[in-house]
Amino acid sequence: MNEAHLLSQARAQLDLVLSFFARAETKASALFGIDVAMAGVVAATVPVMGEWNRDLIAAALATVLIGCSISQLYLASAPQLSGGEGSLVYFRSAAGRSEADYVTAFSAQTIPELSQDLLQQTWRNASILTKKFDHLDRAFRWTALAVLPWFSWIVLRATG
Repeated sequence: MNEAHLLSQARAQLDLVLSFFARAETKASALFGIDVAMAGVVAATVPVMGEWNRDLIAAALATVLIGCSISQLYLASAPQLSGGEGSLVYFRSAAGRSEADYVTAFSAQTIPELSQDLLQQTWRNASILTKKFDHLDRAFRWTALAVLPWFSWIVLRATG
């Protein structure tokens, strides 16, 4: 692969990986809204004082499971900013230089060096994205588990 083609492919690969971040964030935001709504329904309908019974056990279980989902959503959304030392592509590393130093260093790069930096950033972002989607998958599972006790709570409150 010639240098120009390598550089083009490296940029395209980084752009492709970066495009998945918006998908993960959109899914996390939607699930967070669902979790908050479910928790809000429980909070609005649980009596302040009461004996523990099957109703309150269902509400408590739903709340705990929703809390587990929200904690996974937090981990999915928490920024992963480590790595990228010396990179001229990674924003934190670039911002750690003076403007003049950054312009000089970037202009002095060879095409293979820039391609390598882009590919390293692609790998780093793919690693971060993998963790995001793993946490998002766990959050969906916790919410799915919360649906049964949550729905039970709703039915028990409506009929009891």
